Amino acid sequence: MWDFLLNISTLNYWVIHKGAWYVALLLPLYFITPFIGKLIDSINKKLRFSFVVLFCIIIFVITENLHPNFSNDLLKDLWHNFTMAFSRTPIYFIGYALAPLISKGVKISYLWCFIFPIVQVCFSNILYIEERQRYWLVAFFILMIFCFIISHINKLNDVFKYMGIISLESYLANVFVSYFLKEIQMITSGKGLFIGNYFYYILVILLGMLLAILTNKITNYILRK
Repeated sequence: MWDFLLNISTLNYWVIHKGAWYVALLLPLYFITPFIGKLIDSINKKLRFSFVVLFCIIIFVITENLHPNFSNDLLKDLWHNFTMAFSRTPIYFIGYALAPLISKGVKISYLWCFIFPIVQVCFSNILYIEERQRYWLVAFFILMIFCFIISHINKLNDVFKYMGIISLESYLANVFVSYFLKEIQMITSGKGLFIGNYFYYILVILLGMLLAILTNKITNYILRK
């Protein structure tokens, strides 16, 4: 019963790093969103995106570069889980801030996608952030390319919209399917994505997608009822 309560409450992730961090993080995020949301909503629209970008930089720098020495293993695990999850919250609030603008069809200059990485690199050099933590900056340039392609291909745009709708189900389904396939020893442990595991990853994607679509349809049916 205790294990069940830890799992269903997602406390298992925070305590022993077991479970889906994505779901474990969403619950507290949904709780604090009304409070953070009021702050974001109160900012002038012209400054909203700048504020969120600055917030993203601060959170990223603080959480990824603090390595306190804990004598207690439990405290060490708790800190690791907290910083790993918390450093991924800025994108949630970026989505919150930009959602009203997207729904109104407001366009943002591609210049923002250049400014943010430049500012981030400056912070990285000043605060001596590790090299590997800079890799994700490439995402902004890749994002610009994707936005350009998607905006010119309607069919592709529809596909990505649907992927967004089932993103949570897809994430959980992929995790479940990957664990299941490993349990029945369909892959050799220790091998990476580009070392002969193509069949395994294709299978995870296909089965994960089917399971995500099915789950989405079932949950929508329940919600309608």
